[in-house]
Amino acid sequence: MRAVVFDGPGRPLRVVERPVPRPAAGQLLLRVHACGVCRTDLHLLDGEVAIDSPPRVLGHQIVATVAGAGLVYFGGLAAAIRVGAQRVEEETEQAERLRV
Repeated sequence: MRAVVFDGPGRPLRVVERPVPRPAAGQLLLRVHACGVCRTDLHLLDGEVAIDSPPRVLGHQIVATVAGAGLVYFGGLAAAIRVGAQRVEEETEQAERLRV
C-alpha cells in the first residue's frame, strides 16, 4: 500500500510502499480511495503543532471501502460498503480507537 510519511517540520513528505496490514479481531481493513489534507497536517509541516515520535503516516478524512475484517465481529458486513472516517492514525493507535 502507499502511504505518505511525515518525517518532521520543514521536511518534505515522502510517498512510500508499506505492507498491507492484517486486521485483528474487531478491526476492519479499509481500502482508501481518497484522503483529504487538513489544516492540522499543514500545521505539522510548519512545526506549529508537535507530533510524538516521527516518522508518522499522515491521513484522515478518508473515503474507503471495506477490504477485509478481523474474526467474528464483522461476519455480515459486505465488502462493498463505503465508509468514511474523520481520523486515521498509526496502526498502534488505530487499533485502540477502531475497536468494536
